[in-house]
Amino acid sequence: MTINAKRSSVVANNIPVAPGCSPTGWWRTIAAPNFHLMALGAMKAAIEKVEVLGEPRWRDAVAGDAAAAVGVALSLKRQDVAPGMLDLVMTALVICACEGNATACIVLSNVIRRLPNGGKRGARVATSWLMRAFRPLADRHLSRG
Repeated sequence: MTINAKRSSVVANNIPVAPGCSPTGWWRTIAAPNFHLMALGAMKAAIEKVEVLGEPRWRDAVAGDAAAAVGVALSLKRQDVAPGMLDLVMTALVICACEGNATACIVLSNVIRRLPNGGKRGARVATSWLMRAFRPLADRHLSRG
């Protein structure tokens, strides 16, 4: 087990964990590069049996449809959304982002930057999603030399 005292996240058995936090809360504190198959599996398991009434795109978002996940995320009214609902939607968005969807990465970054009390850690996590979104473009540019 690896523990960094300056961070509240712990990597144990290759699964990022935020102390006292379920997989649906990991998106708030764990940087993009730290999500891997086992973590994503735990996140999928946490949301796959949840039904969101009144949101017809939810099942598609959970199934990995990035456009549906982005649409659900953008439809949330920040001041009116319950924290649990935000966690569910952002968890679906993380899964899509980790599957390579740049739009999901950018929406995640935007939402994380707007969280109250995000501080430096939130800024770092948000920036990690932007880096993930733009890395393929930068790699292509650098390979052309």
